[in-house]
Amino acid sequence: MAEGALQSALKMRQQAREWARPEGYDFATILPYAINRATGQAEWAIPAFLRDSAVGLVDLVTGPQVGDMTPEATMALMDLAGAGMAAPKPRGALGIFGGKSAKTADLDALSMARDMERAGASPSEIWSKTGWGRGADEKWRFEIDDSKARRTEKTERNDLMQRMSDERYAAEEAGDTETYERLTRELWDEFGPGAGVQDGVRAKYFHDHPELFEAYPQLGEMVIRQPDLPDNTLGVYYPGAQGVDIGWNVPWKTGADLHELQHAVQDIEGFARGSSPDEFFPDYGVAAKRLRESIAVKRAQELMDEAGMTAKDAADFVGEANKVDPRNIEFILTERAKSASPPDLDAIIEKQTKNMEEMNPSSMYRRVAGEAEARNVQKRMEWDAARRRAVLPSLTEDVPRDRQIVKGR
Repeated sequence: MAEGALQSALKMRQQAREWARPEGYDFATILPYAINRATGQAEWAIPAFLRDSAVGLVDLVTGPQVGDMTPEATMALMDLAGAGMAAPKPRGALGIFGGKSAKTADLDALSMARDMERAGASPSEIWSKTGWGRGADEKWRFEIDDSKARRTEKTERNDLMQRMSDERYAAEEAGDTETYERLTRELWDEFGPGAGVQDGVRAKYFHDHPELFEAYPQLGEMVIRQPDLPDNTLGVYYPGAQGVDIGWNVPWKTGADLHELQHAVQDIEGFARGSSPDEFFPDYGVAAKRLRESIAVKRAQELMDEAGMTAKDAADFVGEANKVDPRNIEFILTERAKSASPPDLDAIIEKQTKNMEEMNPSSMYRRVAGEAEARNVQKRMEWDAARRRAVLPSLTEDVPRDRQIVKGR
């Protein structure tokens, strides 16, 4: 491929990202406005979800030139699935981030990395020289070469499973309970609980991934299933290396397999873990309740000022319409009446609205360090070894390190 074509594609991506996230602005996820950090004022703007979609489309179009499939492109591809658009074909090496517990970890190189850090070397210099770098949780990582990784074709793993299953059913038909139970244990010990009955098999039979399973043999024993997952859910990791679900219709090139396997490695290494939007809904609900209450108080205050209603009557009227306890509204109105300079309700509502946007469960989920790292695995999945060694992982994460939320186990 011509160097000029690659540079043009990379420039196009950079311009898309600069347009989507210009410095100095915080964009609302859905509502059409952004907060100007310099002035603190809200300005009309295209919302974040549309900006992210535009970035995804640019990444998708430039995929063949750059040779990768970013998480943004994956989401755009899913949105366009009905249009018959084909995904750029992956090439080169994948990359899962391992740690010092890996059986293949180069601990001599890690020692060198620590020495270089103490001597004042930059993270990029350390990574380029040793292949080790710190994550958002400050723990050391290296990238596993997964250039030969793939999913195993069902026919490759089904032959042995079918032979064992046939023997098992023959024993059942013959009424040989002892042999049937023994063969069932052997089948499930080898392929995973429920093998031959449920759609699940140990990872070492689901993935042809020798480098990863050499580094973490225990991951090969995890059970991988392919159920029908909810919309927009490509995969799920169950903590404690209990297993992974990959949507039955999710292709390998999305990187979903690697994303969830990265969560398993995070679990083993004690790295910053992943999350889900559900984890943030309670706090989001509290923020939404406070915003509804402030809006109700403002409306009740207007009814008192313009219609001469009492605090109790205004609170009762507004509380029912806004699903807010009228006693809380009345209390706030009474306290405001006592104050010589009550707080500006418009300013409070604006601040709470911005806070709600920042606490949006989807946005918070994307900021979790373990999720940013797992998406980075997807982003770098087509990179060859030289390119991965040349680019520090933090430079390709889609959330700046100072914005990431580090969650422990």
